[in-house]
Amino acid sequence: MTIDELKKTRWWKRWVKDVGCEPVEEEIEAALNPKNTFRIAYNPFGLPVHRWQIIWNEANTTHFFLMDEYDSKRNALRACERMGWKVVE
Repeated sequence: MTIDELKKTRWWKRWVKDVGCEPVEEEIEAALNPKNTFRIAYNPFGLPVHRWQIIWNEANTTHFFLMDEYDSKRNALRACERMGWKVVE
């Protein structure tokens, strides 16, 4: 996927709407790198529409990025599938 294609995705549009700005370089690189893996995590303290989080951990670090949030695990997994993101447990 190219940066121009990324800017047309639901993920990009949701990010801009929810955050109020475009993703920063690290999130863009995470989204575009097909070697990256993501995990789905449940946050019981989030708003009901944001309890299932898509998280990318930078390799060999404790640094992570919250890529998106959804109301259900199913919707989070679907979003990863649309983006071509590999989900690991």
